[in-house]
Amino acid sequence: MLSRLIRVYFLFFSCLVLFIVLNSSLHAQSISAQIKQADCDFEIYYKDQKLDIIKQLITKRCALINHSEGDYTYNSYFLEFQYNSESKIKERGAVLVIQFFSKSGELLIKTVLRDEEWKENIGNGLIKNFSLSLIDVPVFVLDDTFKIVITK
Repeated sequence: MLSRLIRVYFLFFSCLVLFIVLNSSLHAQSISAQIKQADCDFEIYYKDQKLDIIKQLITKRCALINHSEGDYTYNSYFLEFQYNSESKIKERGAVLVIQFFSKSGELLIKTVLRDEEWKENIGNGLIKNFSLSLIDVPVFVLDDTFKIVITK
């Protein structure tokens, strides 16, 4: 009976230790590491200027579209990146043209993003955060993409 009780306590404490270790490792991850869908390593240009990318990833989240017939939400993948620059990519209120190129320079797809499908947030100083919707970009195009060019 005593040996059975010891085994039960051992099993209980083993499970407790495993829970604590797993739980603490999840909390040790950054928020971006917990919500990202994929890592990526694209060369990103604004017009002909290569951006100094600090980090980038693809996330999946909900977005809001303002439409004349009413607002609606949708889930989409977003390319999010942080970069160093003295100037902003684009002023609000306009569309952006996004071109995806293969490593050989072949244009894979060209898409236009309305104002609500992209965001640029200015960090402190030169660091800027940018997010663009990938709603019209097939996943296989992303697999073959080496370079992304953003223009107006």
